Amino acid sequence: TAQKEADEKVAGVGDKVTYTLTVGVPQNVADLQKFIVTDTLPAQVNYDNTAIYTDAAKTTDLAASAYNLTEPPKTGGGNVVVTFNKTDQALTDLAGANVYIVIETIVNDQAVIVDEINNTAKVDYGDDVPDVNIEANTNVGKVEIEKVDKDNTGIKLQGVKFKIYRMVSGNKEYVKDPSNSAIDYEVTTGSDGKASFAGLNNGTYFIEEVLAHGSYQLLKDPVQIEIPDDGDAPNVTVTISNIKKFDLPI
Repeated sequence: TAQKEADEKVAGVGDKVTYTLTVGVPQNVADLQKFIVTDTLPAQVNYDNTAIYTDAAKTTDLAASAYNLTEPPKTGGGNVVVTFNKTDQALTDLAGANVYIVIETIVNDQAVIVDEINNTAKVDYGDDVPDVNIEANTNVGKVEIEKVDKDNTGIKLQGVKFKIYRMVSGNKEYVKDPSNSAIDYEVTTGSDGKASFAGLNNGTYFIEEVLAHGSYQLLKDPVQIEIPDDGDAPNVTVTISNIKKFDLPI
């Protein structure tokens, strides 16, 4: 048997996602043609590290003699391949029990173009035994803004700029641009009045208008939204309206 899980239901760019593969060691492991686990990391994550344990608490490492590890490049996905030395004593002592393969990754800026990060793995026992395929999915948060005239929502406002932030210890913490962590994430509405922030983790965010449409008032207060931590694609849509500029009478 084999199963796989991700420690995050929802993750954003820069977040750490750890995958745990629980793989049963067959009773006849020494007689198998092969015992290989291949985890295919998607392009939306960068590889960090792999560790293999003999217990669910992940406190005891599997002896290095019991396997060979082939690691992928550090960026853009790739295959993590664990080739078990099926006659090694440290492995045969685990016959009938489990090994736990823990793979650590970091979500990269490719996550902004998907709603879900799909990670797959395969356990190969040889030609005489069917492969076991397992997967684990992590959703990616997205916020879509539609900017309209307050008195006529059919009028869409183009060229409006927004930033997005979270409150951390009472202070604003602006989300950084997915492709350049040195600058704040800023989006601009198109002719349809729409713009979107993508690659976000779950939690509470505040959308701040930083540049209004030419003849409209700048939005005074930020708009609060919530990205849920659930199994569905956590996409949030919000309509934000503005009023036109005006002069106070004498």
